[in-house]
Amino acid sequence: MASVVSSGLYLLRAKGLTHYQIETPPPEAMEFADFPVKPLPLYPRLWLLGLAFLFSASAAILAIAKFEIPASVALIFAIIAFFSYDLPGAAVMAKLTALPNGILLENVKGPPSFFFLQKEDIKSIVSTNSGFYIELYKPALGNRMPMKTNRAEEILEKIEEMTGIVPKQ
Repeated sequence: MASVVSSGLYLLRAKGLTHYQIETPPPEAMEFADFPVKPLPLYPRLWLLGLAFLFSASAAILAIAKFEIPASVALIFAIIAFFSYDLPGAAVMAKLTALPNGILLENVKGPPSFFFLQKEDIKSIVSTNSGFYIELYKPALGNRMPMKTNRAEEILEKIEEMTGIVPKQ
């Protein structure tokens, strides 16, 4: 059941984050410095997450029906699909650009993909040991976007300078 819930929450988060996806970056984004962060909010292998959800839901149904061996096999495939989705996604680098009206994220590899988080949509920015995370008002479930980087202090200063959002410690 836990794998059904976790993969379902990831799917809801991914669906909610498509709201922030834009076709082209704002022209003023070219004037400001960008910083490397990871991961990109939406991973390119989202279909693996859907597969993990289907396998884990099947495992739950089979377990309820007392088919232990098929349930175990389905759960193993669900775990493999989930980690196959998560591991490549964690390595997807993005460029973060702090703008006066929000934060722009652009993927580094693969087809161009841009996410623009408007200042009004950002609830808070919190510093962590490995970087920081951006907490959004929407989506309600899975609204934290973790950003791993070695230059967290520099990035947080730039975000505060450009947007006026004061990061929490």
